[in-house]
This record gives sequence, C-alpha cells and structure tokens, in this order.
Amino acid sequence: AGSPSQGGQVDAIPARAIFTCGCGHLGAELLLCDLLVRAGMAFVLDVRELDHSTKRPWFNSDALAVTMEAAGLGYRYNGQLPEAVSWALQVQSEVAGLESCRLAPVCLLGVRAVVRECPRLKLAQALEEHCDRQVVHLQLCPDEPPALRLVPQPHGDVWARHTSSAAFISRYLRAREEQRGLSGAWSARVLRLYRSVDWQDWDAHRRLPVATFDTFALIVPSFLSTAEVYALQQSALPGALDYEQPRRQVRNPDGTFTYFNEHHKEAWLCDDFDHRD
Repeated sequence: AGSPSQGGQVDAIPARAIFTCGCGHLGAELLLCDLLVRAGMAFVLDVRELDHSTKRPWFNSDALAVTMEAAGLGYRYNGQLPEAVSWALQVQSEVAGLESCRLAPVCLLGVRAVVRECPRLKLAQALEEHCDRQVVHLQLCPDEPPALRLVPQPHGDVWARHTSSAAFISRYLRAREEQRGLSGAWSARVLRLYRSVDWQDWDAHRRLPVATFDTFALIVPSFLSTAEVYALQQSALPGALDYEQPRRQVRNPDGTFTYFNEHHKEAWLCDDFDHRD
C-alpha cells in the first residue's frame, strides 16, 4: 500500500492505514509536496477547518490543488466537522471512495505540523475507535533540507503519550494549587482578600464601600453588559473609568492588517492593548 520506509518509527505499515500530516510553517508548498511524494502518498484529503490561510496563501486550497497536481498527487478539500465521530465517519467514507478508485495511500492534511497541537489528533482517535482504521502520523524529522523527511508514527503511540502527558500536567497543577491554597475560582480568592460589594447592591445605591482617592475599583465578571459599564462610568468622576473593547489584528497577504472586534468574550495579558495574531 505504498508505505513510507525512510527511517520510520514503525516496523510495518498496515495495508489499510490512513496517514496524516500538517502544513505547519513550511516556507513553500513545493517542499510539502516533495515530502509527501517521497513518503509514498498518492492522494491528499485536506481536513483543515478553513480552505485558505491568511498568513500563508500558498496553502490556500486552490493553490494546493495546482501544486499537488504538478507533483503527481491527487488533492481534495474536505473540511472539518465540529463533532469528532461524525467527522471521522465522513472522512472514512471519502477515504473508502478514494481507495476503491486505487487512489491510495491517502494522507489527511491538517493545519499544524505537530499532531498533538492539531484537530486531526482527535479525528485520528475517532477513526481508530469508530471506523476500525489504523492511522499513522507523518511527522517532520529534526533535520534540515535536503535530509528533511516525514517520519511515520503510529497513532496509538502518539495518543498514549498525549494522554499520559495531559494526566501528569493535571495531577501536577492540582497538587501545586492545593499546596499553595489556590483551590476554587480565582475571582473568589480575590474577593476574599479585599472589601467587596455585590454588583446588584452597588447598582441599587450607586455608592462604593470606600471613598478615598487612592482606591481603585476592580470589576470581577461574570460579565457586565455594555450598558452596565456605562452606568458605572457615569457614576464615577469624569475620566476615572475607561472602557475599551480589544480589537483583533490579522495580517493580510500584502502585509497590512485587518482590524475587527471578536464576537465572543476574550481576555489576555500583553504589553499592547490590541491583540495581533
């Protein structure tokens, strides 16, 4: 079934294996195509959520279709479904159709080079659990071109390392939090340390519990509406409270940025107010 044989981490590739790899930060689509051809792939099924990349337009689906055809690879954009099992069943149907047309091995193309950072990790787990397929991840080796190649790793090994690491991190964080008295929500811990007033009580009287000039007001969500924040501003000294909504900045192919407001609540810590991808 055209299995990779260049220094892989598996002794034998299953005959009906489905492969995966990721776009990552490769600087040229021709390099990705060359790596896939050298790994023995015949067809690429694109399972990224989006069919385009603002930062790397050479990974747009229309551009990939041209470059992969030139490299002798078949290509089709499939997309991503929100639920892993439904996604896996849909991908399995596509792969089975390609295999019946002798367009195998099939490689599922994800967005991240490292599989544990990519949605295709959950897709691979669902394919093995619910579709009786074996999945092999093609990971970039640490070498530089021309020695750079894709190294096969069985999904079972990758998933075991992923779940083991996640469990260790969870246990470690829980132990450190208990050791330092950081159990419970951060908002409750903050409120225990300072004088506080419930929003509903303040809204009824419009009076803060202290009135000294060196006092600052910290609003602990869940969340105030825009109208409630404006009401708080109107009850404070002029200019005492600033209300800003962070904007997202996404780089365009020509190097400029597009600015827009997110449709969901988002918070971060950074030196600059606006968040730049």
